[in-house]
Amino acid sequence: MVLVGAGFAHDKRGAALAELEELSRSGAIERGREASGDDDRDWHSEVTLEVGPQPEISETQANVITLDYGMRCGKAKIKVRRALLYYALRRLGLDTDPSARRPQDQQIVLLNSEVFHEVHG
Repeated sequence: MVLVGAGFAHDKRGAALAELEELSRSGAIERGREASGDDDRDWHSEVTLEVGPQPEISETQANVITLDYGMRCGKAKIKVRRALLYYALRRLGLDTDPSARRPQDQQIVLLNSEVFHEVHG
């Protein structure tokens, strides 16, 4: 048995239903309202990541990275849906502190890290 709110539920499904009922009673869930993709602010808003070459790589390596990413004035701007920011940062290898990897392994850095902190607190 699982204790949920003020009652017991005999299985996981019953527990989930009991939890939903409690949320509904508390006003946390609006009854009769369909969820819409239009309500997903994070999906419908974008953030712009600014990346640049890792400062500790050689000038030749930095020039190659600049060409690979189509950088202008030492940076590239990448628009990402706010909802996918975590995945974009992870895919680019920008989800950890740049000092945690060797410069040759992490050849770009996030220049506007405030975007990450703004979204993830």
